[in-house]
Amino acid sequence: MKKAELCVSHAIPNAYFRKMFRMDGGNAIHLTDGPDKNKKTQDSGSDYLLCEQCEDAFNAEFDRPAISFLKKYRTQISSTGHRGIYPIRNLFQFVVSVIWRAAVSRASLYSQVQLSSADEFRIRSALFNRKQLRNVASVSIRNLSDSTPNGFSESELANFIQPPARFDGISKGKNYALYAMIFDGFVLTIHLPRLPYPRGRKRTFVTSEHRRVFAADFDIFSYPPMLQVMRSAFQKYKAGHQTFKG
Repeated sequence: MKKAELCVSHAIPNAYFRKMFRMDGGNAIHLTDGPDKNKKTQDSGSDYLLCEQCEDAFNAEFDRPAISFLKKYRTQISSTGHRGIYPIRNLFQFVVSVIWRAAVSRASLYSQVQLSSADEFRIRSALFNRKQLRNVASVSIRNLSDSTPNGFSESELANFIQPPARFDGISKGKNYALYAMIFDGFVLTIHLPRLPYPRGRKRTFVTSEHRRVFAADFDIFSYPPMLQVMRSAFQKYKAGHQTFKG
């Protein structure tokens, strides 16, 4: 709430984009269900969102703890093959902070994220004042999987990034917006406003307290936005509508 020079910021942390870019000489393959051709890109959804002081605070409070947790969680899932329950810290606030950053960003990756002015103010106030967000939203986490024979491997799924897609619904007569996004092999969702008890207390949901979480498997072909993009991209590939070979 002070005037200051803005620096380059990201909603989905840049660490996930850098990891993907390193695999192909600094590029990623950009697939959409729109008219654009399949192409390579260096777009990481960056924008001038925060001043340096607030950017450092977000990195310290939300991004680094969540990235560290998800990395350890992925290692445990990969080594044991068990979708179990593991300790968690700050994942709830991290997911909410990503959606807030996406909402205020002008990057085209986040065009579907639109918060009401009341939600935007409420979330910003809670994030910057380190207040609990349990009464604002519900957050869940699931492990992206592919059950088809010879389908995508876990390491391949971990290198997909899909920005937040919006779904609108009604629960007990109340309208709510759900945003789902994919990165690091996880499907992370946020419901606004918070889901009523007991729906928001299922094992896949994350609390804003330091508790435990269960990331149940979620098949990639059960997620319409990803399925739609893959179908469109494959049709473009067959028709030669892409700007790179392979």
